[in-house]
Amino acid sequence: MAAGTNIFEDKHTNNWFKACIALNFTKEGLTDFVLTELHNVQTLVGRSCGQCFIQNPIPCPTQDVCKKRKRNNCSFHNSLQPTSCQTCHKVKQNITLLHRFNGPSWANTKAERWAMDPWEIGKCYLPRDGYSSVSSVQESDFNGVVSIVLNCTHFQTCISAACLSPPPPDKQCPLENVRQIGRDVRHTADCKVTDADLQYFFLTLTTLLADPVHLLHDPLTTKARRKLSDLQNDRLSLVDLGKMLKEANKTLTHAKEAGERFSEEAERTLKEGLNTLEAKIQAGENALKTKHKLVNNELKTRHILVNNALKTRQRLENNALKTRHIVENRALKTRHRLGNNALKTRHRLEIKALKTRHRLENKALKKKHRLENKALKTRHRLENKALQTKHRLENNTLETRHRLGNRALKTRHRLENK
Repeated sequence: MAAGTNIFEDKHTNNWFKACIALNFTKEGLTDFVLTELHNVQTLVGRSCGQCFIQNPIPCPTQDVCKKRKRNNCSFHNSLQPTSCQTCHKVKQNITLLHRFNGPSWANTKAERWAMDPWEIGKCYLPRDGYSSVSSVQESDFNGVVSIVLNCTHFQTCISAACLSPPPPDKQCPLENVRQIGRDVRHTADCKVTDADLQYFFLTLTTLLADPVHLLHDPLTTKARRKLSDLQNDRLSLVDLGKMLKEANKTLTHAKEAGERFSEEAERTLKEGLNTLEAKIQAGENALKTKHKLVNNELKTRHILVNNALKTRQRLENNALKTRHIVENRALKTRHRLGNNALKTRHRLEIKALKTRHRLENKALKKKHRLENKALKTRHRLENKALQTKHRLENNTLETRHRLGNRALKTRHRLENK
């Protein structure tokens, strides 16, 4: 449910409220980017031993860190004294080299976690006060996230040169202008922002989130730009507004804990906004409950009508089904009767055809036998005739042979008698 951001009667107060939410959207959009690059920073500075506490690699006294108490006791080192761990000393030097102003916030960080948690290294680039208990980039505020990008020189390789030209702490530096927006919103005396300033805030924050080097295609910054557009054009829901207002209130509370100067008017205005939003949300929930009740009643009535219509339809379908079954049964019986008649006719025709076939086959068989007998008789006659001719020839040959034999015998006898 989209809602306007006109939570307060005064337009400029509403503008300030929008600015608070815009800062939180921007911070959310930068968190993944910052955390990813802090992993790279962790690699650049090297791996610590994991045993030293922050008091061990920091000599005593160190300006802006050590605080002498009575008897010259240092409140920072307390019972932990500096040591000569070269591994952690090297990491500390590298962290310092990456600090734009060579002044890391050592009191914020836990050196024993440098090797496992890049956020603890990132905390060295936060403002000195108010961040020692912040355990993640998500828990940090807008000022903290932007301060890391400004103070750690590694980030100048991750954003376009235009964002850091002229370089910090020049007031004309675009990234310094971004941080200044956060300060102006937090330190307001009257919780009012003009229309022109608000448009400048939106333009500046959106430009940062659209930086072409890395941020333009980052999913979280893309989502943040969309949220800023929704906020600018009053497309946020009441619930989202409530969440953002609570976040803005938390930011001011954090600023107070850090000792920053901010007006009681800001705190009062945020509380007033929260109360107004909660009242609107409650009214919306009540209206929604009433609407749900009406919808449920309408739905029940609709269900009853649908059920009645369904029963009527079912009854009609059952009647139609019964009628269909009766018609189908009658048609089936008729079909069976016609089928039986057709089957009988077919059998009769098949038997008749079979008899005709047998008669024709018998007739053909008799004709075949007659022809075969005739052919056999002709064959026998020819064979007998041939046999008779053969016998006659053989007899003639035998007679000729005998005659010649007798003649030869007679000639032989005659010759022998001589």
